[in-house]
Amino acid sequence: MQFNGTDNWIDIPSSNEINQTTVYNRTVSLWFKANDVGRRQVLYEEGAGQNGFSIYIQGGYIYVHGWENRTTWTVTPIRVNINANRWYNIAFVYDAGATDGVYFKGYLDGLYIGG
Repeated sequence: MQFNGTDNWIDIPSSNEINQTTVYNRTVSLWFKANDVGRRQVLYEEGAGQNGFSIYIQGGYIYVHGWENRTTWTVTPIRVNINANRWYNIAFVYDAGATDGVYFKGYLDGLYIGG
């Protein structure tokens, strides 16, 4: 699929299975190739002010970000440089029971980029 960056997107309606008041463990992974990596482009967004996750491009970087206000964890956005016109796989993992204390982790092309 190719999106024009202005008025094209895929919208998944709210559902009880996805939009919970409590953040549940999850992994989100997607493939992308951007013609322009300078301007802000949201690739994935879930949630709002209380809970949420996002993946976006801006200023030559891909960012993964997560937040959950009621348990006071907020991740500083994890970022890594990317290039235009190249395929990438970006993923994040949220693990509420992480034994290492790192609940949110980002991966680019299978390599750990932070958490």
